[in-house]
Amino acid sequence: MTTEDLVNFVLANRRGKAFAGYSKAQLYYEFWSCFQTNPPTLLFSTDAQGKVDGVATGQLNGSEMYVRHILTTRKGVMLALFKKFTELWPSTSLAGLRHGRRKAKINPARFAQHAVLLKG
Repeated sequence: MTTEDLVNFVLANRRGKAFAGYSKAQLYYEFWSCFQTNPPTLLFSTDAQGKVDGVATGQLNGSEMYVRHILTTRKGVMLALFKKFTELWPSTSLAGLRHGRRKAKINPARFAQHAVLLKG
């Protein structure tokens, strides 16, 4: 998987507010800056054929990860990204914007647990 694959995925699939207005160069910079942090703050998911079907970028602030952008193309990918997040950063909470308001302290492990219960 290359940065170019991620950039092309976003350019082909972005909808709504996810990466809105970003040029190709800005997307490269967004992904590059996520890779420069320790630990890296970029997650992506691939389908069975190895094609990108989800990407999320964030900014780590202490014990909180602020989700800057998240883009998925099929059902279940967001849940997969949340599960991966809990594996990589088990003691970190999530925060982000929802309907223009900051939604803080989303517990991804609890979200994933409820999603599994809802799926049946």
